[in-house]
Amino acid sequence: MARRLQGQWPNPIRLLVAWFNRDLHMQAMSRLPDNVGEHLPAVILSGAPAGHMDGYTRGASVDIDVYAADWHQMAAVTGRLEASLFRLAGNGTQAGYADDTDLTSWTSRGYDRDPGVLLCTATVTLTLRPQPTTTD
Repeated sequence: MARRLQGQWPNPIRLLVAWFNRDLHMQAMSRLPDNVGEHLPAVILSGAPAGHMDGYTRGASVDIDVYAADWHQMAAVTGRLEASLFRLAGNGTQAGYADDTDLTSWTSRGYDRDPGVLLCTATVTLTLRPQPTTTD
């Protein structure tokens, strides 16, 4: 028997921005500032080309880029993000709810625009269900 879909899946980037702001008091962004070196540490979120659909659940993947001044700052930020994503599983905000989270390992990449800035990237997949829609 087919189930009728009601509502829509939450936007994963919007959900993560709201969650990191609430849980960590950390401002994640969806766009890199022109001079990222003046905004360190910086957490930038973007859609990743991965995910899945299974019945009502949707796995939506988001790349997390962390820009930092040094490895000490990088370790502190990535550690806080990992713990926050663990707490997000089974939790949420007004922007949506995540049943589960799955985070890859952090990968160090070169940042061409400023050799004094470190960049690490990981991908998180959020397991989401449709949320009731409301009309304002």
